[in-house]
Amino acid sequence: MKIGFIGLGTMGLGMAQCLQAAGHSVVGYNRTASRGEPLRANGGTLAATPDEAVAGADVVFTMLSDDPAVEDILLGERGVMRAAKKGALFIDSSTVTPAMSRRCADEAKQHGLRFLDAPVTGSRNEAANGKLVFIVGGEKSDYEAAAPLFDAMGQARFYFGASGSGATVKLCNNAISATLTTAMAESATLVKASGVDQKAALEFLSEHGAFACRLSRNKLPKMFNGDFSPNFQLKLMAKDVRYFLALASEFHRTTPAIKTVGGVLADATQAGFGDEDIAAVHAYYLESDKVAT
Repeated sequence: MKIGFIGLGTMGLGMAQCLQAAGHSVVGYNRTASRGEPLRANGGTLAATPDEAVAGADVVFTMLSDDPAVEDILLGERGVMRAAKKGALFIDSSTVTPAMSRRCADEAKQHGLRFLDAPVTGSRNEAANGKLVFIVGGEKSDYEAAAPLFDAMGQARFYFGASGSGATVKLCNNAISATLTTAMAESATLVKASGVDQKAALEFLSEHGAFACRLSRNKLPKMFNGDFSPNFQLKLMAKDVRYFLALASEFHRTTPAIKTVGGVLADATQAGFGDEDIAAVHAYYLESDKVAT
């Protein structure tokens, strides 16, 4: 199958390589072309433009940063949907608002195309090793047609209903993730300040504590070891929480805890930690404590 893949960043590169390894012909595009070189080295093709990436493709994946990026690449007179062949299936794995996913689905229909919103859980390592989980909205028949592609990149996939459903569930998931990570960061600062055995505390909290899970196993070691190399950038999580809060407001839901977390992540981004991993909210707290004292 010929697949176009737009967005070969932290997540997209690993996903595209998994598709290539599964025997598909992948044509990738990334604004910074050098980030796609590993795909070319493994037999893929790098396109010079987004239009070139989608030309003749049976399926087009996008993995982009936010609503404006998806709108710029997919929609309108400059969007690549106008350059795709009739009947092609577009699958957006970006974390965006449900409204954006529905706009993409509507425009796809106007061009004789199909569309799924299919954001993922996992980060760089899961993307590279085919261990993502896909959260999908759109037509059930399109979901079933795309199942082998999801399986080539992931360990599980879930279908939630009409267009925008996948985007909705992903925002809820990330709001929970952001809240837990922020709570971990606050607890880690107290562990360090109290003088207890940090190695023992890390082992207990990440493997046996009340919230022991993949998130704690991934993020707590980064906090305790001061390793904030990005697997998932703090500024992107701040954006996801902002989208969640806007969606909650549409449905007149009160979300005071997550609103507080959103404020913390916005402040951490403004303080210069946005390009670091979300675990760097811990470093932000440590820096804030220094200023406060």
